Amino acid sequence: MPDTTNAVNVAAEINSDQEQETGLARVESTGRQDENSLLLVLEDEAQTLALGRDLAPAVRSGGVVFLQGALGMGKTTLARGLLNALGYQGKVKSPTYTIVEPYELESVNLYHFDLYRLEDPQEVELMGAREYFCPENLCLVEWPCRGQGWIPAADLELVFERHGHGRQLRMLAGTEKGREMLNQVKGKVQPSQVRECTS
Repeated sequence: MPDTTNAVNVAAEINSDQEQETGLARVESTGRQDENSLLLVLEDEAQTLALGRDLAPAVRSGGVVFLQGALGMGKTTLARGLLNALGYQGKVKSPTYTIVEPYELESVNLYHFDLYRLEDPQEVELMGAREYFCPENLCLVEWPCRGQGWIPAADLELVFERHGHGRQLRMLAGTEKGREMLNQVKGKVQPSQVRECTS
């Protein structure tokens, strides 16, 4: 299995000078942004949920999505928005203690991992989790660094960072499938909404 990739290392350095505003999130347009990356600012929980809903059509065919960021950054909130959009109406909780929460949905089988509690990456193999990483399944992985070397590389990485009272989110495509996912999200941005970035 290929090693996971640190999202910060693969990200192109982004020097923002403009931002595009959608009804859901502000999209910062930069000179060095390319087909493999997108930078968003999420002002609150509602925008994080909305982005999860917008991401759902792009990932319903399966893939591996890493959710990177410190505790409390909104990773599980985004997963909840995504799951709701895929038809799941039950309670969505962080799989911190269960390690993985399975969701058998009509359009895709989704497995939400939280590897924070793993002490050794090989525990991924010992718990039989690698069998979930087949192309038709959608795997959301929080704290993927804890499973490094034992889980596939991401198609798409979402890296959460604090940004004032909200969150900054870097979306990074690592494969062709990831670029297709990213392009669907980019397709929701309205060029006419570009305005001067004040942050």
